[in-house]
Amino acid sequence: MSSDLEKAFSAIEKGKSEESSGHHWEAATLFGQARELLQDLASKSSTPNDEEEQAKIAKLYEDQSYEYLHRAREAFMVGLKVEHEQDVELAATTRKYACDDLSVEEAKERLRLFASVFAKKEILDLTDGMTFPTATTTAAAAADTTTTTATEQPAVNPEISLEERLQQLNANLPKSLKSSQERLEDVNKGMDRLGFSLPVAPLTFKPRKSAHQEVEDIIAQAQDQVVLERVLGDDKNDKDDDGGDSILSDDDDDDLHSNADSLLSDEVAVLQNVSQIRDQVAAAQAKLAELTALLEELPDDEDDDKEEKESDPAPCDPGAGKQKLQDAKLAIRKALRLWKVKAVER
Repeated sequence: MSSDLEKAFSAIEKGKSEESSGHHWEAATLFGQARELLQDLASKSSTPNDEEEQAKIAKLYEDQSYEYLHRAREAFMVGLKVEHEQDVELAATTRKYACDDLSVEEAKERLRLFASVFAKKEILDLTDGMTFPTATTTAAAAADTTTTTATEQPAVNPEISLEERLQQLNANLPKSLKSSQERLEDVNKGMDRLGFSLPVAPLTFKPRKSAHQEVEDIIAQAQDQVVLERVLGDDKNDKDDDGGDSILSDDDDDDLHSNADSLLSDEVAVLQNVSQIRDQVAAAQAKLAELTALLEELPDDEDDDKEEKESDPAPCDPGAGKQKLQDAKLAIRKALRLWKVKAVER
């Protein structure tokens, strides 16, 4: 028992010396040995009779064994931390780690130390007879594994484009999928059965018209209004009522056609007052639309006799229709006065 106690004290002194020198792995090993010796002394000091003095000695050995167990753990963790910091510094220049330089015996000693202070002694029986590969052997085995994996994997065709992959995925899609237009048509059929309907039209966006197209539209609208005025109105009576002025004189009509031809042929012509002209044309269109509604309410010429025989008054006043025609004519005249074309130098 005295020899075990001397060995325990010797291990403790050496462990403290190694710890102060910064040799944490050696200190952890010595503290672990001291802990095992103190545990043996505690078990030997305990007697079946449980004498008070022997019990105190056994308890003292047991307390010391727990103390140096924690000292061994602390030294072990400090050694791990220091070695990890060294590996981080070496990682900037090389991929070699400090544990790669350990011998097989040193690696086994670390495993035995870990098992004694953090696990159970029974785990050491599982590692008996195991061979620990060196760093060179490990690297070679990893290279062989990588080569085997690369050989077994099927080669991916790098020439296939993203468009071809999307086409393949599109071909694998189920054909039961419907487009948005088909879904809208199905909804419209269901609405028809309920007595409702929805407009079915493709989603198209009309491009913005150019300046020449806008000019052509305005000219076409003005010409249509002239034709409508000639059909609806009596030129002769209109001249008598207005003092000889018609909605558009022959000179104005000729000027309108000549201006239209010049605008269409000259690419550098710019129409001024476009917004004001649009307002006047829109006002004329509104008045003509109201006039058309009034004319539909008036009886035809062949039904004049029948209307005269009836006692009911006419459904509308013809004078109101004439006033709307005068307003439309005034709006068209204003549009003609605003119609000014400015030539732009090339």
